[in-house]
Amino acid sequence: MKIESANARSYLRHLDALERLTGRSDTVAVYRRCRRLEAHLNRLAVALCNGDINQETWGTAGQKPLKELSDLFKGFIVHINGDPRGYTIKVSIPAGKLLENTPTDWGGDFCPGQEF
Repeated sequence: MKIESANARSYLRHLDALERLTGRSDTVAVYRRCRRLEAHLNRLAVALCNGDINQETWGTAGQKPLKELSDLFKGFIVHINGDPRGYTIKVSIPAGKLLENTPTDWGGDFCPGQEF
């Protein structure tokens, strides 16, 4: 991650969204944890796609990170995307709870492990 003037505003908006969605003020630590979980789960998704692991292993390996993320984003639906071409961790935000300037993907989900 390299924050430069071109992406600094996006990064700060992302940290603000993390604070609003988790209720925690240590947003840099939360972001770093989400990035680590994103990288771990993405490696597993690639392994699943390449046939290196089976569906059962994928499901078992994703349970602990999913619980950690669900505890972090209380009140929101967290799901793990098995397609390695996009972000693996997605947080669904109901339309009424979507806050202004919350960065989302094309499907309207917040990606906490987004890379900058």
